[in-house]
Amino acid sequence: LASLKALGLIGHIRSLDTLVGAAAGPETDPAVKVALAGLARFAATETDAFLLKMLPKTEPAIRVRFIGVLAERKATLALPALLKLAEDASADVAKAAWRALGLIAGPADLPQLLRLASATRDDETRTLADRAIVTTSMKVLEPGQRADAVIAAFRAAAEPGTKAALARPLWATARAMGGSFEAFSALRAALGDPAEAVRAAALRSLAEWPDAAPVTVLLDLANKPATAAAQREIALRGALRLVGNVGAGRERSPLDVVAALNQAARAVRTVDEKRLLIAAIGEVRRPEAAALLQPFLDDSALRADAAAASKRAAAPAGA
Repeated sequence: LASLKALGLIGHIRSLDTLVGAAAGPETDPAVKVALAGLARFAATETDAFLLKMLPKTEPAIRVRFIGVLAERKATLALPALLKLAEDASADVAKAAWRALGLIAGPADLPQLLRLASATRDDETRTLADRAIVTTSMKVLEPGQRADAVIAAFRAAAEPGTKAALARPLWATARAMGGSFEAFSALRAALGDPAEAVRAAALRSLAEWPDAAPVTVLLDLANKPATAAAQREIALRGALRLVGNVGAGRERSPLDVVAALNQAARAVRTVDEKRLLIAAIGEVRRPEAAALLQPFLDDSALRADAAAASKRAAAPAGA
């Protein structure tokens, strides 16, 4: 092990074969970890090209190790190969490629990342793809433009499955930015898309939005008679979470909290939805909202919740 560690520190090109051979050994062999660490810091400029040549010759489990080394080395030379491997038949290889792309890809690569991500069907791989897209988007130097590539791809997508898939990285990028009005606008428009899959993806994204921008849109949707029960609950849950954030002081926003609660009160139908409203009223600590609890005080199933929320609503903020 000491000799392998020394080879990695010396970084002479003639040592590459030895380190690569050790790195491809059985998983339980302690030499594997030492060899991989040595390759990650190996100084010889030929290292990245050498590892790239090895990728097609190795089985998936070993390929995953070498992809990890290339990622640690920030090997931009590996970018074309990683883009291909992101579609590999081996799920483990594809996931390793996406992890590496998050470290190596730059903003100019976002269109390719978005195209590949929208075609990914495995949930775990899609999560890693979304993470790589967000990480790469955040490398854009101008903060206000970090969601531009994802917004453009989302708006341009004609196929419903592709557009619905792109809603996830769009939401994730906006969340990393702390909110994006352009991203919000794109998803708001998608609520009127002809495809149900696109509408559902847009609603889920807006219900998990990082700021209060979608509250009115969500409550308008919840109040429409044509809105299905499942969609109404998603919209209400999202809106009331955001209203609670503003009312409790976790977000600074010009949102009229009491007006929003009144709008939500007109939309609730089920006991679960009413409990969501009751909890939100108690959380915002606005005495003027307490009147909304009166109907629930007369309901035996909700009386205890409403009474507790009434006390919280009447208490001064911070009490």
